[in-house]
Amino acid sequence: MAALNPKLSQAIALIQEVADTLDDTVQADKQQALDRGMRELATLCNRRVSELEKEIPLHRQKRKDDAERWRVTSGELVKKGFTEAQIEKVLEDMPKPLGEHEHYLAVIQPLEDELAKLIAFVNDRPRYDQTLLAGTRFENWQPEPTGADTDQAALMRLCRGREIHADA
Repeated sequence: MAALNPKLSQAIALIQEVADTLDDTVQADKQQALDRGMRELATLCNRRVSELEKEIPLHRQKRKDDAERWRVTSGELVKKGFTEAQIEKVLEDMPKPLGEHEHYLAVIQPLEDELAKLIAFVNDRPRYDQTLLAGTRFENWQPEPTGADTDQAALMRLCRGREIHADA
């Protein structure tokens, strides 16, 4: 192969240097976006932790209230002389509350499991291993790209695969 003109070789080397610098800059910006996204995700997880810490006791109390309402209503109907079939008919719009263990398994345990996963993620700082969020609403969460992120990604797609070699 014929040797390239020295000025052309210098120009190609300069273009390659610019492309490498651009790649480094984009990679650094991607990492900043990822870090920003993980901080945003941690904030969302912290909010959900606060919600769950309030929600779980409310569910427990609601089960107790529903069970008490069912017991009182059916007791009043028995006192008024209603038969078992009549009581069931009157109470059919009021679903029979789950027992404490069934309620725990159906309602409380999934919330407690989610809470534990969220706390594990938030405490995994600064790494923020997103696999800890498996089975939560944040399992597949992705940060919203900023305008700068999308501009840089488009520029990288244009440059990708177009390395220039001085010996070509």
